[in-house]
This record gives sequence, C-alpha cells and structure tokens, in this order.
Amino acid sequence: TVTVNDVITPGSCANKYSILRTWTATDICGNSSTSSQTITVDDQTDPVITGTPTNTTVSCAADVPAASIASVSATDNCAGTVTVTVNDVITPGSCANKYSILRTWTATDICGNSSTSSQTITVDDQTAPVITGTPTNTTVSCAADVPAASIASVSASDNCAGTVTVTVNDVITP
Repeated sequence: TVTVNDVITPGSCANKYSILRTWTATDICGNSSTSSQTITVDDQTDPVITGTPTNTTVSCAADVPAASIASVSATDNCAGTVTVTVNDVITPGSCANKYSILRTWTATDICGNSSTSSQTITVDDQTAPVITGTPTNTTVSCAADVPAASIASVSASDNCAGTVTVTVNDVITP
C-alpha cells in the first residue's frame, strides 16, 4: 500500500511556501519505507503592465488627461490580486503651460513583486493669443486729434487658461 502526505510550511505570502511531500510504502507484514520530495513555491515574477498610453504633447495644462489606474491593465503569472497605482512627477518649465509630467504606473502582486510602466506628457503652449477689436486705420487733421493709446481699446484671448497681458506701443514716423 502506498500513501502520500503533504506538510505545508507557510511563507511570507500566498505564493511563497514549501511542501514536504512524503510517500510511504507498506507491505502486508507492516514493513514500510518512505521517500520525500520538497516542493518550493517561490513567486519571483513581476506582474506585467499593458496598455500604457503613448507619450503625448498637449497645448494647455487643462488638456492633460487625468491620471487613472484604469488606463492600464496588469496581469500576474500567479493567482491573486494585482494592485495598480499611478504617480505623476512634474518637471516645471518656463510658464504654467510649459512643463512635463512623468506618469508612472506600478503593478504589485500579492508577494510584493512589482513592475512599472511610464508615459511622458509634455505641456507646450505654442499658440499665440488672439487680439480683437483693433481700431481701424484713421487719418486726423491735427496732432491733438490723435486718440490716446489704450490697451482697453482691444481685447485678447488665449487657447490656454491664464492671464493675457496686453501692451500698446506707438511708433511715430516724422
């Protein structure tokens, strides 16, 4: 008669433990012998992240897509939950609409194995503001009739949020 018995020694997580498997052979007179095998379960494999968005450039800070763990998928070679987190590291630029973001997703399995995947988002406002309401060209008779230069005579708008500064400059040709 052959019997088999497993003795499990727990490890640090569900996919790290050992099994001592022992077979016992017993004859009809009660003589027996054993043979053992040690099976070590040791998850050393990092989860795999797929679907990381490609690097992108947007014009305005308001156009930056929201950081979302749902943007990627993570799978693992062993059963168990894979936890995904996302983190943004911002590198400032020359203004509020010129900077970069390194967006990194981290997938961690139940045994602490982890992997990362990153996307670079560049915010680069290259669009000049638009001025409207510029008074039409005019001819006046006397120097005293020249209207005063005023920034209030025009309006300006921009594709990105933020203050648009308007200045006015006269160039006189004698």
